[in-house]
Amino acid sequence: MKAIPAIDLLEGKAVRLFQGKRDKAEVVGVPLDLAKRFADEGADLLHVVDLSGAFAEKPFHLKLAAQLAKILPIQIGGGVRTREDIEAFRDTGCRWVIVGTIATSNLKDLALLGLEDLVVAVDIKGGKVAIKAWQEASALEPVPFVQQLLALGVKRILCTTVERDGTLQGPDLATLGDIAPLGIPTIASGGISKLEDLLQLSQIHGIESAVVGKALYSGAFTYAQARKVLL
Repeated sequence: MKAIPAIDLLEGKAVRLFQGKRDKAEVVGVPLDLAKRFADEGADLLHVVDLSGAFAEKPFHLKLAAQLAKILPIQIGGGVRTREDIEAFRDTGCRWVIVGTIATSNLKDLALLGLEDLVVAVDIKGGKVAIKAWQEASALEPVPFVQQLLALGVKRILCTTVERDGTLQGPDLATLGDIAPLGIPTIASGGISKLEDLLQLSQIHGIESAVVGKALYSGAFTYAQARKVLL
């Protein structure tokens, strides 16, 4: 398993949210400077969320995403609602495009969008799959939804428990333990606060990587330390 540093973009700045709430945004730095820092510490992939796009339901930081992708390969999502939105992110030169709401509302057509470079976000809020920038909980149950994605041929999922995101309360090991072994390589996200959390996640079958955000910005540990502990 490897750790992936996160940069969330809001109005051109790198920020961290608390449980996905916009009014809890905290500026943590300059996006390009942070990407260079993580590259220097050994990162080979960057997790980028276009929060401005997510809240506006349309990709927003396309130029900035392309600049980040020249520093490190990126996986990016936020505001993806249509095929055109996916193509807009693909044009930034990213490695992966993260899709959420579009997958829950158009599951039958998802395969037509090309699965090779898509990561499906399985965001969980109140025990259900969350949609629309985590603002709404759908009627979908996480495990059956992931089973449908597996049958469809989805290559990778990003699993986040919204209530844990940005809280430093530790990852949702129980939920990840239910989802990751189902058969789709899983990226864990939300709540990581210490190096021990990464080690615990590495013991769950099916988790291939973990997104780390607030812990890096709060000084809990550095990316270099995270990378070393997982070697």
